[in-house]
Amino acid sequence: MSPDLDLDRLVRDTLDDLAADARPAPLLAEAIRRAGQIRRRRIAATAAAAAVLVVLGVVALPFGADREDRPEPLRSVPSAPLSPSPTASPFAVGHAPPSLLPPELPGQFTLTALPFHDDQTWVFDRSTGRYLTVPFAEVQPAPKGNLALSATGDGRLLLLDLAEGVAVSLPSGPVGGDIEPWSPDGRMLLRAQQPTGLVRVEEVVGGTVLSRGVPYDAAALGCERTGCRVTWARSPTELAVSVIDPATGTQRALQLISVADGRPTRRLPVTGQVSGACSWSTDERYVLNERLTPTGSAGWVITDTTSGATVGTMTAETLPNPSSVCWASPTELLVGAIGEVLVVKPDGTVRQRIDTFTGAGNGPYWVRIGHR
Repeated sequence: MSPDLDLDRLVRDTLDDLAADARPAPLLAEAIRRAGQIRRRRIAATAAAAAVLVVLGVVALPFGADREDRPEPLRSVPSAPLSPSPTASPFAVGHAPPSLLPPELPGQFTLTALPFHDDQTWVFDRSTGRYLTVPFAEVQPAPKGNLALSATGDGRLLLLDLAEGVAVSLPSGPVGGDIEPWSPDGRMLLRAQQPTGLVRVEEVVGGTVLSRGVPYDAAALGCERTGCRVTWARSPTELAVSVIDPATGTQRALQLISVADGRPTRRLPVTGQVSGACSWSTDERYVLNERLTPTGSAGWVITDTTSGATVGTMTAETLPNPSSVCWASPTELLVGAIGEVLVVKPDGTVRQRIDTFTGAGNGPYWVRIGHR
């Protein structure tokens, strides 16, 4: 049936309904308005159904599909299905002791995860403001929401939904290490090793996971042969790629590219390696990065991203190993260590020491810092 005939039929049906109501009203105008609404809803529903059939690489997950705050996925680069398909299994979520209260850190930060036993972790529940106990070690909560990442002893990678108590097995592959996997908005995951010239980003959107390729010009960045180090920038819309000097093999800058399509956005005079979004101050003026010293050893420094100048140097005291770091403001770098959190200024000196509970036996172990 043609659209015009369809509209005429809807107008006639609606006129009959309105006439039956016996209310004084401009029947024709009201009928056309209501028929147009019905037609637009039908068109929108048809378009949405067609879009679902066209988009490839969407894998349905058994959690979070009905959440109202789920963001829309990026569609500018074709997606590919995760292989093998994710499988889910429930896990027991317990409650930490009521006396275990999250410490209040600058910038509305807190400890988001700390080991409880060898195979258990206390994880901060943002919906209740309390800690949960989960049967996994080395949990990395997302910067926002109730998702977390964990790797099992047999090498499996798990995506945890703390609200639903469901663990989803993701395809195996390197994640974590010295590269933060989570995007700043908690929507995407980045693997530790990437093919040269193409970044694989796994989007976690509502009840789906998509693996999406972001191409970039590795030859123009000098890392075509040596491999390109890719991490998150402070913004969830950008990735940071190391620019390599082909003559020396050393890093000479950071190139920021669009996570949507890989287009270059900004180049910054940063000559050290960054770990991820938490390495950047909230105004992006400073970045914590690791670079080679004149003696050939690696050292952590704070760099002014505008001039490239080193404004602060981290030591074993201000950046113990292991530790978790994240900038809470333009001038406050939080360093989580055993039993305390250090508030470090851009010049590398300690402004404040905040005592915290350890939550675990004899260290060393990881604690995670993040937003409340």
